[in-house]
Amino acid sequence: MINIPLEEIANNLNDVSWDILNILRNEPVNFIELKSRLSLGQEKVYKELARLEGACLIHFKKDPKDQRSNIYYLTNYGKSVFKYKK
Repeated sequence: MINIPLEEIANNLNDVSWDILNILRNEPVNFIELKSRLSLGQEKVYKELARLEGACLIHFKKDPKDQRSNIYYLTNYGKSVFKYKK
């Protein structure tokens, strides 16, 4: 695992990534809800979620109400990134 400072990760996040993190900061949501709140296409949302998961800022679990869907959460690392937001 590569050790990258959280501040450096925060400095390289784009607006969509910050929007996703802000939504998840308030509550975990599933993909459909996230896509709806962002008003973006499916491919763009999946791409940003993959980037955030790769940076260990978010994780997901299967939705207990619908096993075909995932619910996205902030990790502790993801919660900490906000202190570096500019």
